[in-house]
Formats: sequence, structure tokens, C-alpha cells
Amino acid sequence: MDKKLTQHKHLKNVYFDNSFLNEEIEQTKQRNSQTEQLNVVGNVYINAKGQKHLLILPIADIHYGGQGFNREKFMKVLYWAKATNCYTALMGDSLDMSTSESATNVQTYQTNNEKSQKALQSDLELIKDQIISVIPGNHTSKESNRIKKVGVCMERPIAEHLDAPYFPYYVLIDVLLENDQHYYIGLTHGDIAKDYQTTAEKLIKIIKQETGIVVNSVFMGHYHNTASYDHVYEYTEFDDDLKTYVKKFKTISVESLPAFQETNEYAATKGFDKSYANARAFDLILDENGKITNVYTFNILNQRGDYTQTALKYKNALEVFDEEEYKKKLIKKYYKKLMNANTSRRLNTIVDEMVKGE
Repeated sequence: MDKKLTQHKHLKNVYFDNSFLNEEIEQTKQRNSQTEQLNVVGNVYINAKGQKHLLILPIADIHYGGQGFNREKFMKVLYWAKATNCYTALMGDSLDMSTSESATNVQTYQTNNEKSQKALQSDLELIKDQIISVIPGNHTSKESNRIKKVGVCMERPIAEHLDAPYFPYYVLIDVLLENDQHYYIGLTHGDIAKDYQTTAEKLIKIIKQETGIVVNSVFMGHYHNTASYDHVYEYTEFDDDLKTYVKKFKTISVESLPAFQETNEYAATKGFDKSYANARAFDLILDENGKITNVYTFNILNQRGDYTQTALKYKNALEVFDEEEYKKKLIKKYYKKLMNANTSRRLNTIVDEMVKGE
């Protein structure tokens, strides 16, 4: 493999390249004037040779501690991720970053930004050995209007705390299959485009321009809306036999991801008022020749906050983690604090507070 590639600290079959982070200052001239982002694509390589399937969970728009954030459902998804040992990608806006000048009301924030970051890091430690990429969103990137003045990305320290690969803009996941086959997934949080179709088209073009690769799938957050559609991408490619450029078409699966921010005053102004906290998983099914025959997509939670039947089947079949045993360990760890706690309070609430360091 390329000498620039770094092996994931916890996953032996995952490598990544974010070496361009050292050149960010020199690359600012490439800044796109509309989105104020650099057209820089980071790479994650997953060696899936010999596997029967590849389970990926992209988690978008957590908005930890912000208006409408539902921690109970968020933790339920993390428990599921741990149980199934799936690959996990953090898709941006993990924090809300409300300020006195932001659109979201800092006065109705569930807790302050510093506590939110520490609590989120604590919660994500549960799956730190499964996170293959972390990218920022419009609330947390250093180009965000909320934190542009200080030029600090709030997702990067989270990634560093978790020993997870951090990428400031876009990610190309290259799934390596048998017989030199590949399946390519493009990741973006999303930007100021009014719809996910425009965002998808932009990402596809950037990845093609930067790497020469036309992706198979696109995952995006930002819109707090679950949507799937097939995007037909038209491009030209040089044909060695014909010695000329020919027009080609490729059908690309595009997925807009749900958020963990439920009904609230701000969400209603953005048309997010009908959304409920959730995440969506993608299972790449491989045949005996290592070729992907299907990509199976399903929600983790239903509207009540219980596991969907499909998610439960996966959890039961792939179980490598016991949620109740984990909670017992927390209780044992904080036994003295529990003994001093008001016995009328719900045990889970006490454990939650201890996890968040309150």
C-alpha cells in the first residue's frame, strides 16, 4: 500500500490517508467561494476480502445537548452498533454549538458546549474501536459561522480523543473486494445547497475530479431527512481502444440520513419538525466470488424508539456486546455515588449523568 497510508489503531483491515491535514494552510487557495470549503478528499480503505457482508452505520447530525436532542435514542443506537460490531462513520454536526449569535437559541440548550463535548466523547468511547471516519458539519467546522472567528473545528478534538481518523471535508471509502473489485462510497455532511440532489451531484463531481473515481454510493447528513434515490451521473472517460473520450452513465445510490434532533422550535422553522431521532444502517452483501450482490438498507429505531424488527434480527445474530452487562459495570464503577443518590430517582438517569460526568 501507499506509504502515506496509516493503519487504523483498532481495525487491522482499515487504512486511511489524511496526510493533507499537514498542508491545509497551503491549500487555502483552493477554497470554494460559495461553500468556503476545500475540494479535498480523504481516503479510507476497508479490506473486505473473504467477508460475506460489510455492515456500515453512518451517524449524522447528533447535535448533542442541543434543542430536541434525544440521548436515550442516541445511546440505544450506540448499543446496537457495539452489539453488531459494525463500521461507524460520524457524518458531522455532532455538536450543536449554539451561541448568542446563532440561529439556535443558546438559552434553550440542554447544557453548555463544553459539557456537551465531554459528554459526547464519553458516550462515543463505547464504539471508539469501530469509528472509521469523522467529518465536521456546518455547525462544527472551522468555516462555520458559529465558530469561524476562532477558526477551530469542534469535531477534530473529538476524533483525536477517540483515536479516530479525522477528515475536514470529504471522504472516499474504498471497499477492497476479491479479484481487484472495488465498491466506492462518498461521504459529505452537506452544505448550503437547497436540496440533497444538488449536494450529491457536487460530491460526485469533486471525487471524480480529485481521484478519477465515480462512486457507487453517497451518504450525506445536514437535511435531517431520511431519503433514498438513484442518481444518474453523466461523465466522459478516455477509451483506449477508440483513442477518444466517450460519454458514460452510472447509476449512483444516494442516501440522506436521519438526525438525532427531534421536534423543537428551531427545527420547525427549517422543516425538520416531523423528524424523529434515528440512524440508518447499510449492509453490503457479498457472494462467494466477493462481488457485492445487494446493499440492504434499514432503520435502527422505529418512531417509538424501539429497535426495528430488522435491526433486532441483526443485533441477535451478531451479538458481541451485552447492554445490560455494560450498565452493571457502570453501576459497580460508581457504586458509592449511587449509594448517596436519591433512591427515588431512576437508576438509568443516574447512570446517564455519571457517564456525562455531571
